[in-house]
Amino acid sequence: MNRIILIAFLFIAGCNSNQDNSKVAEKVVDDSTKESTKSTNTSPDLNGCFVSVIKRDTANLKLNINNGEVSGSLVYDRFEKDGNIGTIKGKMQDSIIIADYTFQSEGMTSVREVVFKIQDEKLIEGYGDIVMKGDTARFKNITQLKFLDEQPFVKGECR
Repeated sequence: MNRIILIAFLFIAGCNSNQDNSKVAEKVVDDSTKESTKSTNTSPDLNGCFVSVIKRDTANLKLNINNGEVSGSLVYDRFEKDGNIGTIKGKMQDSIIIADYTFQSEGMTSVREVVFKIQDEKLIEGYGDIVMKGDTARFKNITQLKFLDEQPFVKGECR
């Protein structure tokens, strides 16, 4: 008889413990939902113009992002070298923008892949090994790109 009472007591205690755990799990889910909502609401607005200045070289990037689709214009103005001007079209994935840059330089139209890492309200351009695929220069491996923090695109006035 004592065994039955002990087993019943442990069973009831176990059921009460599971109810407490489910309340804890609900709180964790609720807190993580609040946190993800908070981070979504505080993510930077990337629509607009960005500028990068490296010594005497300047680059201007104008972005329009709509539901993960990225479009805009990009101009590299190189000191004492031919610059280039063109458009970008691509996608935003997580905190990375991957786009094709179609540009004019020295009277020719070319296409190359560009990648920008989103960091706070800055964009950091990725650099790495390039391969030609058709008529487009693409990165050999996007996961191995180097992002140089000292040369960011910062939000600025459109030109």
